[in-house]
Amino acid sequence: MIMKNIILAITFVCCLNAVQAQTGNMPGGLDGGKYTPKNNPDASKTKKSNAGLDIEKNAISFSLAHLIRQTAVLSYERTVGSRFAIKASGGYCFGKDLTQNLLSITDANENVHDLNYYNENYTFAQKTNYYADITGKFYSNLSEAEYYDLLYRFYVGLSYRNYRQTFLKNSSDNAPAGIVDLPVTNRGTSLVVGQMVYNASGMTLEYYLGLGRLSSSYHTFTRDANYNYNYDAAKTTDHRMFFTFGVVYGFCF
Repeated sequence: MIMKNIILAITFVCCLNAVQAQTGNMPGGLDGGKYTPKNNPDASKTKKSNAGLDIEKNAISFSLAHLIRQTAVLSYERTVGSRFAIKASGGYCFGKDLTQNLLSITDANENVHDLNYYNENYTFAQKTNYYADITGKFYSNLSEAEYYDLLYRFYVGLSYRNYRQTFLKNSSDNAPAGIVDLPVTNRGTSLVVGQMVYNASGMTLEYYLGLGRLSSSYHTFTRDANYNYNYDAAKTTDHRMFFTFGVVYGFCF
């Protein structure tokens, strides 16, 4: 618990410093060359809209929040028009999801080996633990920050994610031939809301929150009188609500 709090605190401080430290002129591609720094006496006090702006078409980013979940994720975002963008991400799960039990809502059932149970009771296996997601975003107008030389815009989006985490069986577990570990495949769809902030050098800061539904597939089992688990070749799937959050650094070009 102490380690989780330390990681969350470090992430918060990094985000705060990024917003406070980023000052200067905006890249010409972001606002079509119309941006004037706030220290210029001729600076316009009106908010900027997307009309006629040449928004940068591409962005590459790295997710800090996914590191808390022990997943390394890189993303590529492509802007289509002035308001709509598609973001695709790929990565690798290198450890247990430290936030899984906090962010998901599921029934407490000791006879169900869902992802929460695996996180608490099993050893993580370094297998093909992939992560992938895709998000469609609809952006608001581009606006100028009141106190800093930054531009920002809000968005709402629909996101789909698919990722796998693998765990090792206990020595007392029994399983059919061919089942050497216990993979859990997760598929989720969520509604997300967030904000993108742009600074002079083209660096971006994104943060978002989401709420959706997560489906997890894993091997079914029976438990004997000695509390040993006997796994079947078949899998079952459960569904639950889950929360997502993100803090992402990137660069637009």
